Amino acid sequence: MEEMFFCPNCMAKTAPVNGKCPVCGSDVNIENAPHQLPVNTILNGRYLVGKVIAVGNNIDGQCAVDDWTDIVAVSAGGDHTIGLRADGTVIAAGNNDSNQCDVSDWTDIIAVSTANEHTVGLKMDGTVVAVGNNSKGRCSVSDWTDIVAVSAGDFNTVGLKADGTVAIVGSGWVYTGYDKGDLADFTGVIAISVGYDQIIGLSSNGTVVAVGSLQYGQCHVSDWTNIKLP
Repeated sequence: MEEMFFCPNCMAKTAPVNGKCPVCGSDVNIENAPHQLPVNTILNGRYLVGKVIAVGNNIDGQCAVDDWTDIVAVSAGGDHTIGLRADGTVIAAGNNDSNQCDVSDWTDIIAVSTANEHTVGLKMDGTVVAVGNNSKGRCSVSDWTDIVAVSAGDFNTVGLKADGTVAIVGSGWVYTGYDKGDLADFTGVIAISVGYDQIIGLSSNGTVVAVGSLQYGQCHVSDWTNIKLP
């Protein structure tokens, strides 16, 4: 008899039969992509990797994820939701007015990030794909290489390179302009995140760098120290 497991689809605790859940038929032998928690991993005794839940405005179906299975990462955009499967393919739900959900042909993806009207995927080989509204060139990432992380903002896309520097495409901020030269301090970076009108980078020494709007003090991070990844 095969070992008991929690099915990522129906959450039943059972023993698989011929590699499938006997309750719902879900495949339990999908290979895991690099740097991802395996499907069926239980976190903190409560959370099961592979099952997605969503709440909130569902006017465009962006919360219609109950039937998603084998998911290892998710990202929520303005009116759409993206799920990364364990096999490197991607699924989408929600508003597709700008083709931001056209990800069905993506393969070998290891990370995803969404913004209001576009979706970005990082591939295993360090290249990047993007779909959606390409106003100001925010989806023009086809020439990027050696990327290890991506983050999509409402008006731009940022990629973290293997050497700790960053690449950026798209427009400037709503409140303050910026120039790509403003990212000169982004060296030795190990993680990035893009907000509505700012870019944040975590440096390997635990300090944080930021560019963008200062309207609400969102870039006042120069005194932060000992910041670590989870």
